[in-house]
Amino acid sequence: MKKILSALLMFLLLLLPVCFVAAEESCGYIYSTDILTFVNGAPIEGYNIGGRTVVIAEDLEDQDYGFTCDYNEDARSLSLYSMFRKPVDAKEEIVRDMPGRIVGEIYPTDITVTYNGIPVTGYNLGGRTAVCLEELGDLTDSPNAEYGYSKYLGKYLWDGENRTLSYDSYFSNARQVLFADDMTRLEYTFADNVLYIWPNDMKYAAQFVSACGEEHRPCADKSVGDPYAYSETFAKSRYCIQPLYLSIDGQKQEIGTVVSVYVPEADTNRTYLTFSDADKAAEKIKSVRMPQKTYQEAYAYFTDRFQVVDKIEKPPYTAMVLKEEDGGPFIVILNQNGGYVCFYDYTKEPQKTLTIKWDTETENAIWIGMYPEVDPHGQVSTLHSVWEMGWLHFD
Repeated sequence: MKKILSALLMFLLLLLPVCFVAAEESCGYIYSTDILTFVNGAPIEGYNIGGRTVVIAEDLEDQDYGFTCDYNEDARSLSLYSMFRKPVDAKEEIVRDMPGRIVGEIYPTDITVTYNGIPVTGYNLGGRTAVCLEELGDLTDSPNAEYGYSKYLGKYLWDGENRTLSYDSYFSNARQVLFADDMTRLEYTFADNVLYIWPNDMKYAAQFVSACGEEHRPCADKSVGDPYAYSETFAKSRYCIQPLYLSIDGQKQEIGTVVSVYVPEADTNRTYLTFSDADKAAEKIKSVRMPQKTYQEAYAYFTDRFQVVDKIEKPPYTAMVLKEEDGGPFIVILNQNGGYVCFYDYTKEPQKTLTIKWDTETENAIWIGMYPEVDPHGQVSTLHSVWEMGWLHFD
């Protein structure tokens, strides 16, 4: 009877699904290091793998070192992209460690890692992915070597005396030059690696606008065209550093470098400009503007061209709501000591109305009402804001 029961039990066990789980074997070790590591000027935890310095890829985004890190489970891929800027927030100081301690293990991985669209070695550190800074900054076979950057648009510096390793991405300083508070009454268009500048007295803040024609002049209809125009040749040189030229009155001069970027996931072109000397570049760009108008000249300039919907005065300021015959409203504030500000531009929305009055609670501040707008509850209403005159740059 026992033999029969044993045979029956063996038969039933054979019917059960069997799962063999083998522990994943490591293929190397991670060691502590006494090297202090910096990425884009900020301290970051670094590790030693085979005498080279690695950092955790996910940390580059999670702790805001100026990168995005996207994982695609279906494709088994991890994509790192530079945001071409430095970290926004200060990072905590990293304490120098003692070298040589085993702090983890390396495991096999089938995840493909790319940095700015180019394959790079990824290390599986038990569920997190590390990348090697020396590899990201290697100039070998780099189309950007003459500018000191790798094909990944990065560079590293080893300081043997202080035992530090610094990795820096290619940075864009265009925002501090083209969109500074005092960069007004200007429009920009861009073609390949040439920046074109045009005066426009209606622009409170300089901006890129749609380009038309071979000279890439601003389009009259801003809904037509694109502020960036790429030739077929230039479009193929994405992630390659090119010289940047500034065109003023048909004269071109080299003024820095530029990188065009294509991100498949975003399906968009982006262009990053770096000016060699930001202050000199800003002065050259400002030189394109028309001379500043006196109060009388500015008042006549606007009242001769537009219908005055409303006007309020509080020395030294005059604020007006203006509009064209078939267009929407905008606001201009003139300073009787010189300069003016154009903002709240609804010229393409004739259904909009703007209301202005001097704020009763804040000195030298204007109350602006906008209708129709949609409030946070989805209801059509009048929204308002208050602007202090000290916040505005009169030019």
